[in-house]
Amino acid sequence: MVMVRQDVFPPKGYYIDGKYKEQLDIIRKTVEGHDRDVVIIYCGDVGDGKSTKCAQDLKYFDPTFEHTRMCQTEGDFQERIPKLNKYQAIALDESFEGLSSTQVASRVHRILVNLLQIVRQQNLYIGLVLPNYFDLSKTVAIFRSKWLVQVYSYKGQRGRFKVWGKDRKRELYVKGKKSINYHCVRPNMRGRFVKFMPIDEKKYKAMKYKALTDSMNEESALDKRTTFAKKTRDKAIKQLKKDGMKRKDLADLFGLSLTTIDKVLSGKR
Repeated sequence: MVMVRQDVFPPKGYYIDGKYKEQLDIIRKTVEGHDRDVVIIYCGDVGDGKSTKCAQDLKYFDPTFEHTRMCQTEGDFQERIPKLNKYQAIALDESFEGLSSTQVASRVHRILVNLLQIVRQQNLYIGLVLPNYFDLSKTVAIFRSKWLVQVYSYKGQRGRFKVWGKDRKRELYVKGKKSINYHCVRPNMRGRFVKFMPIDEKKYKAMKYKALTDSMNEESALDKRTTFAKKTRDKAIKQLKKDGMKRKDLADLFGLSLTTIDKVLSGKR
């Protein structure tokens, strides 16, 4: 284990895996010496420390990195990136719906992929934190990212990680996506990390909690609107049936199956 430079982290006795540090230094030279940026993906189960590992790495690259750049939404991520200076770091922390493979054609996906193309000019260090690597679109998972870092626990103890480089990461995505199998391709590196959040943890947790509650409130409001719309639709179906409209015509009008129409009319839906 090698001591990290004290201009990067507060003097709390923080240590980093030596081989991993060598690779981080290589990435730094690539970004700052060859006019590039780097995107690193962090995945793992809840509580295993993927956000912590991401923050540690980004803080190592960029001493100015702090909690407000652990973005909780795509909107926040999109807003902050253009304001950063060269060689600064930013993360999209778990709120990755726009990068999901199930939403490849979505507006948010296009915004984020385009944004990740534009930021090449800014030479940024970018972390994407999410539970499952295989939920990413192929564009981001294979072509736009440099590394995949998976954190995991061993015998109940967190603090371990695996790293797949660009080529093995591609192979893993192709071979492992169908069965969500992280064991089908050997990682390039394994290592350990300590339990140390290099940003203001209280403010970070408060920000994360607010993003979570805002999301839950939005979903609740959407559910209420959806429920109201369905009730209004069902009333219209029942009234039109009373007025003599046939079941098939009702199904065609509302874009529903005959089975659904029958359930609405019987009060079972």
